Amino acid sequence: MSSSGNFGAQTLTQKEVVDILKAGTYPYKGSTIPFFIEKQMFPIYPSVEVRRIGSPSTTSDVLATKIDTTFEIKLLLKYTRKEEFEEADRLVTEDEILRLLEDADIPPPNKIFFEQKSWNTAVIDRAIFGSESTLRFTVSEIISTRGDGVVGADNTFELDSLGELSPLTGPLSVQIISLRDTSGATVDKHSVDDGQMQYDPRELIDGELSIDYESTPDIDAFVKQVTNDREEFKGKLVRGGISEQVLLLLGSSVRTSRYSEIETVTTQFFVVGAWT
Repeated sequence: MSSSGNFGAQTLTQKEVVDILKAGTYPYKGSTIPFFIEKQMFPIYPSVEVRRIGSPSTTSDVLATKIDTTFEIKLLLKYTRKEEFEEADRLVTEDEILRLLEDADIPPPNKIFFEQKSWNTAVIDRAIFGSESTLRFTVSEIISTRGDGVVGADNTFELDSLGELSPLTGPLSVQIISLRDTSGATVDKHSVDDGQMQYDPRELIDGELSIDYESTPDIDAFVKQVTNDREEFKGKLVRGGISEQVLLLLGSSVRTSRYSEIETVTTQFFVVGAWT
């Protein structure tokens, strides 16, 4: 990875893309293909060229900066057999390249802000007969414009941190989609004889968390069990790299499911103490 200009983002390099693709198995001699990080003057067939299209571009507002990095992967093939066999191998190769990119944990690690990948294939009918397939993909990362702000993707939530509750056998990590945390003191206000308002602090709230997350069988089973037990459990909340070990009570859950989207759940968690 390389640093993107004056920003703290870690951008993907051409060499890293090549290293990802070299791990694949391809339907050619030796099950591999030569890879290049520049355009070949005299192309080798078959081969793959990996190029970054320009420098990363940025879009900023007062809070966040979005950094887009675009790559172009070209698969160059010369047809020496019946076209139907060459086309079948081309599709296998394109699928393998796409699979490797989908499976790779590309920067920023363990996070996906935006990835777009699309193939376009053209027939070569010049000095040789073959095909040239181009995969262009863009990766976006979000960072703090100030540099010290907390990006929401860095927040994680852990349930059953010591693995004490069945049916789980260990901590259950939850990627937070959205987090709302209410904490601090409640305040009562009243007016005195001269009409001035006065404010009196009352109850202290350690934390009332409303967390949106993706519905999965393990998380759903845990939430159902803890809801029925109505007991405290140990959890861990990480925000901006700072970890808090908290005792929690579970509140209500609201499930949202739409035809063309992934089902999500919004659950309330109440902080009732800490554990060590």
